[in-house]
Amino acid sequence: MAMHQSCRAAITLGSARPFGEDILAADAHHLGEPFSSITGRCFFYGGRSHTQGDAAFDEEIYVHGCKVVWSAGRQLRRRFTTEAPVLQVAWCRFQDEGEALCLLQAGALSTYTLAGELQTVPLPPGFTTMWALPQGLLLTGSAGVRPSVLAHPLEELQAAGVEGGAWQGDSVVWASRELPYLATYSPGLARLAVWAL
Repeated sequence: MAMHQSCRAAITLGSARPFGEDILAADAHHLGEPFSSITGRCFFYGGRSHTQGDAAFDEEIYVHGCKVVWSAGRQLRRRFTTEAPVLQVAWCRFQDEGEALCLLQAGALSTYTLAGELQTVPLPPGFTTMWALPQGLLLTGSAGVRPSVLAHPLEELQAAGVEGGAWQGDSVVWASRELPYLATYSPGLARLAVWAL
């Protein structure tokens, strides 16, 4: 005997608009400036809030060119304006610094610690992507740019080395703040590799 279950119609919750977008749109309206949300990007971080301990709010980082709005539970945490458009944001841990919000720009990296310190350090040209590691960041970029590790915002970049193998046109496809591994893919070799840090 086949059992049939009836299905009720799905409830539409509507579209969600990022809180940071609302803030920047209101600022532009107040100043009489045009605002287009098309170029904005929103990054969400689930789980516990970095700033509120075990609070149940997820965090939102909204980026619109050089403007960044960090909020949690529709409450504003911090606003930034950088000198160059932000390419990527990530939470990471630096040695002796704890959690930091990192803002990658062309030629610079800005870090904001939970203690309220904002630092911007210059980077060599070509870095376009960052990957959070258990301690620091891995920075990668266009062809010819050697992957590098930043263990602390005030230290110099260190070129990433490989033991027992070689990166041959590999691009990073996965890294973790919790696990000391990263995965790369080499299209020339059709190889997916997992590396221990």
